[in-house]
Amino acid sequence: MIFAYETQDGSVKPVENGKNEFNTKENNREANTEATEENNNSKADKSALPILVSSIKVGDTSKSVYEGESFKIDLSVSPKNAQSIDSIKWSSSDTSVATVDQNGKVSAKNINTKDMIKKGITYRDAVITAYSDNGVKASCKVRVKVKLKDITLKPSSQQYGKDHVVLQTNKNKSTTLKVQFTPSNAYNKSYKLNYSNKSFSVKKTSADTYKVTAKSTKKPYATYFSVSSSQSDKISDKKKVSAYKVATSIKVSNKKRIKASVRKHNINVGRTLTLKASSYPKSANNKSVTWKSSNPKIATVNSKGVVKGKKKGTVKITAYAKYNKSAKKTFTVKVHTPVKMSWPVGKSAGKKRYNVESLYGGSRGHKGVDIIVGVKSIYPAAKGKIVKVANNGGWGKYIVIKHPGGGKTLYSHMSKFSKNAKVGKTVSTKTYLGKSGRTGRATCSHLHFEIMNKKGKTFSAIKKASGKDNHNAPFKKKGSKYVYDPDFIWQ
Repeated sequence: MIFAYETQDGSVKPVENGKNEFNTKENNREANTEATEENNNSKADKSALPILVSSIKVGDTSKSVYEGESFKIDLSVSPKNAQSIDSIKWSSSDTSVATVDQNGKVSAKNINTKDMIKKGITYRDAVITAYSDNGVKASCKVRVKVKLKDITLKPSSQQYGKDHVVLQTNKNKSTTLKVQFTPSNAYNKSYKLNYSNKSFSVKKTSADTYKVTAKSTKKPYATYFSVSSSQSDKISDKKKVSAYKVATSIKVSNKKRIKASVRKHNINVGRTLTLKASSYPKSANNKSVTWKSSNPKIATVNSKGVVKGKKKGTVKITAYAKYNKSAKKTFTVKVHTPVKMSWPVGKSAGKKRYNVESLYGGSRGHKGVDIIVGVKSIYPAAKGKIVKVANNGGWGKYIVIKHPGGGKTLYSHMSKFSKNAKVGKTVSTKTYLGKSGRTGRATCSHLHFEIMNKKGKTFSAIKKASGKDNHNAPFKKKGSKYVYDPDFIWQ
């Protein structure tokens, strides 16, 4: 059977093997549609793929900073529309040298160690790296330098005060000023040295060392030497350098010219001793004297040479020429615990005073003082312990008391002992001992009173009495009374 179909022009054409023009066009139309859809799908798949980073560049491939400083690394990525630019990561090869955050901010650490100082190492390096997910990276080498913290001028000669150097025009005319750095392994050691007075000769003798020499002069002069770091103007130091004709010797004397050796270099706690010092030669530009105590806890000394006892002990007091410490005078001062004493006659040991007739010494070698009182109550002159209660031909009835430190007092010609008058009895200035009188060899009722040092040697109880120890006595006359002298040294 043969099939036919009518064409558009009205003619009839046979159909061969089931194919005709209509079927062919339809098939072609379907094929074209499928190809277009496949092509569009392919384009869509390609546009969905991420744009990868092809290169990374850093603003600086190397950077130097000091300890504690920070900076940000500038970064550029190609292509600019790479979708992974936000995922760039950062790392440091040595976080003990420098760290980096995820924004590219680098922070230098404090790197210095004792080992670096010992070896003179002035810096350490770390590598900061930026990298993408697909392995593209770029690096910046960071050098962290040891930071200079301080700079000082170190003189070889004596300093007077923190920042004052004195050149002695009649002795040591030169000093060495050495520039010192802290830490010693600082990366930047460049500096400027300045001074104004050309009366000084300045010569560089070695690295960072200068010899400063003063010219001889009758008048003193001075200038400031200053050094400043090029790292920072705030890192600087200065020293005042003066030129003086200095004192070369010191003489010291007690201002009151006390002759008695026992009081010459001895004071009680709370009391003072004023010393006078003179410096020589008289032509020295500055004859001032400075004072120093070897132990201010025992005794202090002020700028006027006044020594004050603080507690019992021995201390050395030294006077120095102000600008020449080799010119000095040192002596020893003993500080004693005072033994306060009261007049031995009268109620409560001394509220009432009586006439003294026979003083210490004199032509007959009197060893005490005779207090004319008639028959009155007797009290200890100081606290202590009774060591003797006796009666003999010369002293009659008498008592001996031993006091702290070893000194003793004697009370004789007594008419009566109290019940307290017993050997071994501890007494105070308010302990009643008995009555004065005329026992023994005496011409009238009185109290013979003696005071002895720890060696048993008697000395005057009254400061105005004659005798070689008259400056060291427990009592002094004040008007019609005898009062305790707080400067008395009992030893």
